[in-house]
Amino acid sequence: MRFLAIDHGDKRTGLAICDASERVVSPLTVLEGAENSPTGIRRALESYRLDAAVIGLPYNMDGTEGPRAAKVRRFAEELKKSLPLPILFFDERLSSFEAQEKLAAMELTRKKRKKRMDAVAAAAILEGFLEARKQALAEFPGRFLRISDEESLAREVLSEFLSCAQRVLREKGRFAVALCGGRTPRRFFEHLSRSADAQKIDWENVYWFWTDERAVSPSDAASNYRLAAETFLKPLRIPQERVYRMEGEASDLQEAAAGYEKKLREVFGLQPGQVPVLDLILLGVGTDGHIASLFPGTDVLSDRQSLVRAVRSPDGLNRLTLTVPVIQNAGSILVVLSGTEKAPILCTLLTHPPAPAVYPAHCLWPVLSRTVWVADAAAASLLGERPESGVSSGL
Repeated sequence: MRFLAIDHGDKRTGLAICDASERVVSPLTVLEGAENSPTGIRRALESYRLDAAVIGLPYNMDGTEGPRAAKVRRFAEELKKSLPLPILFFDERLSSFEAQEKLAAMELTRKKRKKRMDAVAAAAILEGFLEARKQALAEFPGRFLRISDEESLAREVLSEFLSCAQRVLREKGRFAVALCGGRTPRRFFEHLSRSADAQKIDWENVYWFWTDERAVSPSDAASNYRLAAETFLKPLRIPQERVYRMEGEASDLQEAAAGYEKKLREVFGLQPGQVPVLDLILLGVGTDGHIASLFPGTDVLSDRQSLVRAVRSPDGLNRLTLTVPVIQNAGSILVVLSGTEKAPILCTLLTHPPAPAVYPAHCLWPVLSRTVWVADAAAASLLGERPESGVSSGL
């Protein structure tokens, strides 16, 4: 793949590219003045065929994001309007140092060195990204299944679900699962309702929970519960007394969160301070890296006391969500991604050091040994070639 790297600054922006083999990274140019803009970047790249852009993100030394990082993210949003490429972010903290070292070895005047600095820094960002991407795929400690298409993805998720359910029912006599909502699990739900193997499951001993829910009625089209009810709960005649939906329609969501936490404690027989062990949690990942309704930069990410919280999402909607301790304590976690819009965040998650406050899906990194990631070809399109080890493949 051919990547563009951008080292963005208020006065100057450096650009670098790699060849299609990803073996040669070259500084391209430095844009200044009126050209230092999304439009200027687009004009500078008109003769190049590119697959994605990598923007250097200026993290603080402790790995958090400050005002400079926020400014770069706003720039990226503007760039999307001019440059129709998937955009990823990569840590730029060492790029300037590496650029200075490389330029110091060249016989250049101070003026020429300054002129080239930002392009060389962009090249350092791209080199770092490509190396991190290569290592991430080869050393990923969890199971990663790369599936050919969305339909095959749904069948693979069904297989993983049924396998887990059958094993846990044999071992424990009951199976507790928490479902997510959104577009990605719909086809899995539909396959589940028609599966011959699903007819063999003892549904009387399967307990259904939800990872999160929007503040809507259960009949609303946006309801996570409604999606499950219409696609498989009703067709499979799942006993209603085993279905524990979140009451998103409640007038007091704080009270609804407390009520759902009480249900969890009752069903699992928990003592104060204990966390339930859901046998399987199904999760999607948002384009910003959120899982369940755990969004970047929110205080719920650091809550280690609650099991359920009422939260507000960036789009202004109120929601209910399981907290990080509940998700991390699950026996198994199944993460499902599909579609090209998920490709940048999947690649970003795998190439960044864990930063849960920025990318909540990184909350899963401490429990990757109990996590299966399933992505279709579109979602995995920025990950490059399949590694020789460390990653399973469904292709």
